[in-house]
Amino acid sequence: MIKDKKLTFLYLPEGSQEPQTLQVGRNALVALTLTVLFALTISGAVVLHFSNRLADAYRMEDLAAQNRDLRHEIDALTGDVDQLRRQVAQNFDFQQKARILANLDELDADVAQVGVGGPGAQTRGVLTEIDPATRFRLATTRRDIEKLLRQARLQKVEYEEIVSRLEDANE
Repeated sequence: MIKDKKLTFLYLPEGSQEPQTLQVGRNALVALTLTVLFALTISGAVVLHFSNRLADAYRMEDLAAQNRDLRHEIDALTGDVDQLRRQVAQNFDFQQKARILANLDELDADVAQVGVGGPGAQTRGVLTEIDPATRFRLATTRRDIEKLLRQARLQKVEYEEIVSRLEDANE
């Protein structure tokens, strides 16, 4: 058996006191060093874990703020779509009067609705991570915008027909 060698530490207190010595066995010193290293490793892991949780909490707070902003933006877009829908309806009424003046048949109200259609495939794929209520609102808004765009294209074609008829009548 190997004899446990001892290390001697000399401690010099302030003042005129005698120097003190402390003898520690080498195995005890190794055990103490390993214990301190283990404690530092565990402490570092705990600090890292809680710092990651804190960073996640800040990210969640930021995402929640972004979600609130997006919901407000959806509300604003919904209001814009409603206003645009009223404007398209007014244009349709004006267009009907113009068709009568140009001696054209009135446009059927069903034709002016240009179909309803649903959200596109790319909408469903992109929005899978959004809560269902917000996803529904976005899909509905997108569908409404697409319908209004189709109605605007139809109105353009119809106005071109009216203008063409009026030009022919003036020649």
